[in-house]
Amino acid sequence: MELFVIGQKSTSPANLVVSGFFSAASDSQRLAGKVAVITGGASGIGKGTATEFIKNGAKVIIADIQDDLGHSVAAELGPDAAYTRCDVADEAQVAAAVGLAVKRHGHLDVFHNNAGIAGRLPGRRSPPPSS
Repeated sequence: MELFVIGQKSTSPANLVVSGFFSAASDSQRLAGKVAVITGGASGIGKGTATEFIKNGAKVIIADIQDDLGHSVAAELGPDAAYTRCDVADEAQVAAAVGLAVKRHGHLDVFHNNAGIAGRLPGRRSPPPSS
């Protein structure tokens, strides 16, 4: 079995752990026609995911709370990327991001929830201190 790891061909699954991204497909357009919303897509892992999705033919909605950075990343990624403000702690904003994807592209294939919410969730108690 041949494995393809971002520009490298390998026969060893051990290389997959190091690379962080795996595909058995050799076609760089394996996501052509797919539409994705990526929360936290303006930086870090989310930006990396958006970049890989675009490289592989997907259309991406970058949903984040970092407006300037989000617009900049969308412009950097080109016409298949768009930015929308989305705080994942607000269900209406998440629904609006999904709605934008469907309005622009007619459907949604992938929702990658990469963003996190800082702090404690309401109504949850902290675990007891360990001794």
